[in-house]
Amino acid sequence: MLEHVISEYKIMKAFMNLFNPITVRLWGANINRQTLSNIKKAGFKIKEDKNLTLDVLKFIVAENT
Repeated sequence: MLEHVISEYKIMKAFMNLFNPITVRLWGANINRQTLSNIKKAGFKIKEDKNLTLDVLKFIVAENT
């Protein structure tokens, strides 16, 4: 899957947390989701996790365990 996630870079993470309420109100998108953690909580195993853009867009391969 391709997914946007919260950055691990402190400055980018702070920016994303600051602006998340605005993006949710404007177009309903949470830009600070903990996607990898949520995938694991849903019972999937992360097979590949590749940063594509600014540590915000990821290519993720997961399988159901």
